[in-house]
Amino acid sequence: MKQIKFILACIALMTSGCLTVPEPLSPRTIQKTYDVPGLSQKQIYDKSLEWMAKTFVSSKEVIDLKDSDNGKIIGHGVTTFTQSVSGPINCRYTIIIDVKKEKVRLTFQSFTGFFLEGEFPLSNMNQFNQIEHNLIVLSENLATTLKKPAENNW
Repeated sequence: MKQIKFILACIALMTSGCLTVPEPLSPRTIQKTYDVPGLSQKQIYDKSLEWMAKTFVSSKEVIDLKDSDNGKIIGHGVTTFTQSVSGPINCRYTIIIDVKKEKVRLTFQSFTGFFLEGEFPLSNMNQFNQIEHNLIVLSENLATTLKKPAENNW
């Protein structure tokens, strides 16, 4: 009888942690700014738009706003983070690219995880740190692309 009570108590403890809804992290933002010497606002804007078209699967579905006069592109993307129990989980985010002469700023915000048709807010710093790492790599990819000389070899 004592073994049954012990087993039930262990099961209750193990499942109670699974049933709690984690407290979401306060709204987070990731922002990176890069200098792009020698490029005008228009050149940076055009190259950033081309980068989005090449980087994201369907840029027409990804880009929500293109404002060349004010040097702003707003879109959304998906990255992943790993949860020890469930493996890779997708996370949606908003990307804002602001450009001006010789500078570009990327802002990532509005992070929402989704798994098995359900959405949820990020609930711990480990999730956010993985996402932040992925998006910093992505932003550095844009910075590298902007600093490459134009290729007109066709």
